[in-house]
Amino acid sequence: MITDKSLELSEAQAITATGDTNSTNKLDFGKAGDEIAKSLNLVVQVTQDADFASAGAATLGVKVQTSDDDSTYETLIELPAVGLTALKKGARPWGFVKIPYGVKRYFKLVYVVGTAAMTAGKVWATLTPSVEVK
Repeated sequence: MITDKSLELSEAQAITATGDTNSTNKLDFGKAGDEIAKSLNLVVQVTQDADFASAGAATLGVKVQTSDDDSTYETLIELPAVGLTALKKGARPWGFVKIPYGVKRYFKLVYVVGTAAMTAGKVWATLTPSVEVK
């Protein structure tokens, strides 16, 4: 997989509180949002230092969002919530996700923790022009 630091949305970002958490980074594609994004794929990976954990039956989902003005965001796609069994170190619960059309100037992720708070767990998320075939 080809990675580029300028396309990174989260690097070992802790996701623990219930509700919505914005990705550490947001991307500014300028006027070429859709043109740039159409060749990219999203990958979200549980980092190597810890599995996700929760005292309850916590879940994690991801919203892919975009905006013209960096204040009002709309959701392009929402990745389904997955449980703790899918959130083990090294896992990519959603695989490689093709970015849908409609990307505007700004781009970010929103992590959605549901059901119960997480007590541990970190993710790395990036956009990449490549995918891995196993």
